[in-house]
Amino acid sequence: GVVVARHGVGKTAFLVGVALDDLMRGQPVLHVTTEHSIDRVCDFYDEIFAELAHAREMEDVWRVRLDVEKHRRIYAYMGDSFSVAKLPEALGFMRDHGAFVPRMILIDGLDFARMEPAELAGLRAIVRDADAELWMSAVTSRDSERNERGVPEPVAHLESEIDVILTMAHDGNAVHVGLRK
Repeated sequence: GVVVARHGVGKTAFLVGVALDDLMRGQPVLHVTTEHSIDRVCDFYDEIFAELAHAREMEDVWRVRLDVEKHRRIYAYMGDSFSVAKLPEALGFMRDHGAFVPRMILIDGLDFARMEPAELAGLRAIVRDADAELWMSAVTSRDSERNERGVPEPVAHLESEIDVILTMAHDGNAVHVGLRK
């Protein structure tokens, strides 16, 4: 799946919410970021976890939080240092040296504008071979072209390789999430 929105609307927070759902059920998650430092991504997890713990009146918050931390890995590839070819290497390293096999992989800030359908198909194959679920974020702009289903570029040209496409938009009062595919 891909969540698409302009800068600052909440794509990372959305992905963290998806990740926390699996993490709080003991499922391992790899969070790859190309936009934020590891500390900043940890801040997102801390803030959203605190809100969830409060809203659910969670007992034994520190045990749950420790379990979340135990099942999460964050990799930061700043600038243009991430490539699809690096993912199998990272997954192999985690498996062989850390006994960590993620069931969900998040890639926050993937550059869809430069991605070709074959490259996205390759990424899907890597994740499928790892028996994991994949969620990604993509940045769009106010004047991005949209196809007939309302899917904006930079993901519209890759729609055939994406199972779920969500858009997020802020109207001044709230953030709205729309299902495009």
